[in-house]
Amino acid sequence: MPEPFDMSGALRFDLARGRVNLGGFGARVILPVEAISRLCRALDKEHMLDFGHSMGNEVGRRVAERLGPEMAMTTTEQLVEHLGGELALMGLGSLSLEFWGQAMVMSVVDSPFVFGDGSKPDAGDQLLAAILQSALLRVTSRQLAVVALTRLDDTVRFVVCSTSARGHVESWLAEGCHYGEALARLNEAGARS
Repeated sequence: MPEPFDMSGALRFDLARGRVNLGGFGARVILPVEAISRLCRALDKEHMLDFGHSMGNEVGRRVAERLGPEMAMTTTEQLVEHLGGELALMGLGSLSLEFWGQAMVMSVVDSPFVFGDGSKPDAGDQLLAAILQSALLRVTSRQLAVVALTRLDDTVRFVVCSTSARGHVESWLAEGCHYGEALARLNEAGARS
């Protein structure tokens, strides 16, 4: 059984050399959120998502290397704990997991990627969805979709679904469907298949 995620000593600062290291995974750079926000606003959607996927791939790589052979015995909850630890080390918020019927929903609290007014999912949440999606791909070797459902105050919720269900969820949300109703429809569609 995998050990719980341990952040102690994960970030190392070598002030004499001006370097930050992430627990044996190489050099890191600490950037202001506003700089990342400006970068993402300057990119078209495809390039912004590519940027998120490259970040998520790195998150997934670190989790996969840490869990190693214990990956086969790792529960979904343990996997989310390790993914959440990596996101926290990057300063991207606190990750949690909930199930709405068969639908797996990940919530991130205090993400700094709020590029809009914070009243609904925006490009910052799409960036975070791309990070989560690529991290899951790297760790599970399964092509999954991560779709931003809703943003309420400091919490954004994402549904993890099949790539074929992604279009349905996105169209329901675009129609103005409440995220709870979208999850109910997703569960109903899953029950029929």
